[in-house]
Amino acid sequence: APPTLFQEIMAQWEWLQQAHDYVVAMPALRERVSSFRKSAWEFTSTAKVSTETVERQVTATLQPSDASKEHWAALLAFRRQYPAVIVAAATGVSVLPALAHLRTSKLTALRLVARNSLLGGGGAAVLLYPEIVF
Repeated sequence: APPTLFQEIMAQWEWLQQAHDYVVAMPALRERVSSFRKSAWEFTSTAKVSTETVERQVTATLQPSDASKEHWAALLAFRRQYPAVIVAAATGVSVLPALAHLRTSKLTALRLVARNSLLGGGGAAVLLYPEIVF
């Protein structure tokens, strides 16, 4: 059967039909692109909010509590008021290992007392009295 006039015209203008189909499909493409863009924007905004929340929590966690600030201030005040007591305590603690050797060898005990009192007490004195060194 020979093609009809309508079929011949449609065959010659097939590109017009393809363009029409493409234009009809455009709103679906536009909706897909818009929905993807919207979901990507929501994801990034959620990620930003989550990041800010985590940063605030980490900052709050790293801040010392009021009680620990008060204790630290009291400890620093004690250090400023009684540095000699701290040096004496450090020297006393550093001499304790020598007492364990007192029964075995008096020479070793004497050497440990001299060395540890110089290192322990001297180190504490340098830390608490920096004007001695500088």
